[in-house]
Amino acid sequence: MFKRWRRKRLLARPFPDAWEACLTRNVRHYPRLPEDERKKLRDCVAIMVAEKEWVGCRGLEMTDEIKVTIAGQASLLLLGGDGRYVFDGVLSVLVHPDAFVTDVYMETFGEAWPRGPVVLSWRHVVAGGADPADGLNVVLHEFAHQLDGLDGEMTGTPPLGSRRELERWREVAEREYLRLVNRAERGQVSLLDQYGAANRAEFFAVTTECFFERPLELAAQHPELYALFRDFYRQDPAAWFRQGEGRPRPAGRERRQAPARDDDVEVIEGFADDADSPDACFARGVVNLQNGKFARALREFDRATALDPDDAELHHHRAQALFELGRYREAAAAADRAIALDPRDIEGYRMRALARFELGRDEPALEDWNRVVAALPNDAEARYERALTLEALGRLKAAVRDLTEAISLAPDWADPLLVRAEIHEALGEPEKAARDRTEAIRRDPDLEAKL
Repeated sequence: MFKRWRRKRLLARPFPDAWEACLTRNVRHYPRLPEDERKKLRDCVAIMVAEKEWVGCRGLEMTDEIKVTIAGQASLLLLGGDGRYVFDGVLSVLVHPDAFVTDVYMETFGEAWPRGPVVLSWRHVVAGGADPADGLNVVLHEFAHQLDGLDGEMTGTPPLGSRRELERWREVAEREYLRLVNRAERGQVSLLDQYGAANRAEFFAVTTECFFERPLELAAQHPELYALFRDFYRQDPAAWFRQGEGRPRPAGRERRQAPARDDDVEVIEGFADDADSPDACFARGVVNLQNGKFARALREFDRATALDPDDAELHHHRAQALFELGRYREAAAAADRAIALDPRDIEGYRMRALARFELGRDEPALEDWNRVVAALPNDAEARYERALTLEALGRLKAAVRDLTEAISLAPDWADPLLVRAEIHEALGEPEKAARDRTEAIRRDPDLEAKL
């Protein structure tokens, strides 16, 4: 009774803006969630931060960012619950700056004990939260062990509500576990991390990671296993990802599109006698790309890369078509291929940066934008896109510098002014923000009705 009263008072307090920003930055699932689930996650975070003992190890200074990041990632596992259980058996969370050595002289980056502490490597926590689609997340893994151990033992079979659920769990999970063991013994690639073949408890934790990080692939390749975990967690993370892979951009943050060329027909007819050559497919792909027919463009680039798989330019154009279709992970992979074939392919870096940004992989995106801007310092769009990435990383003054360059390089483009105005507001500079909005309207009078 006292715990409920204490939590009610705790949740009546405003959720700090800095904590919200931390969740957006370090829990990449968070922006994908519906608002009611974001609210539930914030409540769980507030409770975990207040109730757990947080200990920095090996000289690590414990900060709110560390607490909120770990609590936010762990709370994803609780969104299907009623809010009363918030890892109540976990009394303390120990955080090392990097991988650590356990009491059995093994290096690891996470461990969990039944009704004991959770121990984590901060570097791996950050890496796991940065990419919501790499299938790896040490926080999800270790806190899944805590759910598994609610009945006193970590066996890979968590507490279930009925005999029927238990029988279904044993049937499906056991079959899938043995399947993973078989693939691991044969050295075959698998969607599930083969560490899950070590024992059934690790299988449960590894599958939990995949369920939240790569739900679309798990649902497609292991539908019964996905359904099993969907019913256990009372959540459907695949629905979060089906809403569109990219994060939404506010008005005034659109990329500039190249206009369609007047000689499109001539380009296609020029290859009429060699319709199935890589050049012909490429030309048709470019025409369709410029006219907004992205699915057709992708089909042509697919044909072209099949005929000539070692042409970097074909691959970065294919990446652009995939990007325009919202298939960002595939776009990043196509750009990877272009760069592998030609490390000097600046357009490959551009497309990979765009895809990585949409996937929430801001640090790697920034590395790519740095390459593009270094090669093309007068490219206004590259400056603008790098500014958006810097803004997402919280490096606002650096973002302003890039936006200022973009504004100078593209005197007819209003979008960089609108974004710079937002950043000026965030920096407490309302007069500068007002001047930017006035100039944006001068450049694009249609904006006046929208602002």
